[in-house]
Amino acid sequence: MVQGVTYTLEFWYKVNLFGGTSESLEIIVGTENSAAAITGLSPSWTQTGIISESYQQALVTYVAPNDGVFYFSFHYFSPSFSYILMIDDVTVDSGVSSTFPELTAEPAYNFRSSPFTGALTFSLSEPLLSVATLRISDSLGRTAHSETLQPGAQEWFWLSSKLMAGNYFIQLKKHDGELILSEQFLR
Repeated sequence: MVQGVTYTLEFWYKVNLFGGTSESLEIIVGTENSAAAITGLSPSWTQTGIISESYQQALVTYVAPNDGVFYFSFHYFSPSFSYILMIDDVTVDSGVSSTFPELTAEPAYNFRSSPFTGALTFSLSEPLLSVATLRISDSLGRTAHSETLQPGAQEWFWLSSKLMAGNYFIQLKKHDGELILSEQFLR
């Protein structure tokens, strides 16, 4: 998550009645994926007395206090054998269309290479919002050049004059592996 951005956790919940009293659920946001890590943290959302057999929508907002990985924990805390709580269609949305420009019919980037000068350049329509890795590889998949681009980067320039003549590929990927840019070029 990115510091200061509001994220919305959306999900639907309901119960199946089996003669119990009710169900209770809370959402706790933590920085580690363990029960111990959320113990003692205040819930971001709590719903007690759940008795509806029809799906109800829940919207939980959370503003990231800093950049990092956060976990939404579903904490079920009802008496044993009350009802059965069901959760469906869980999504997290930041309200931002994408962390990086999306590749559409109109490219979100412009890539140029010159086999004569060896100059490689690209520009993105929007700056990167988080770290990305740029990799240039030859036709056998061997890495010829690799570097990390920091948030805010929007343009890149490199002289490929040290590369031997041939067919090469350039890729720009987010840290989670999602592809932003992929092009083939001749040197």
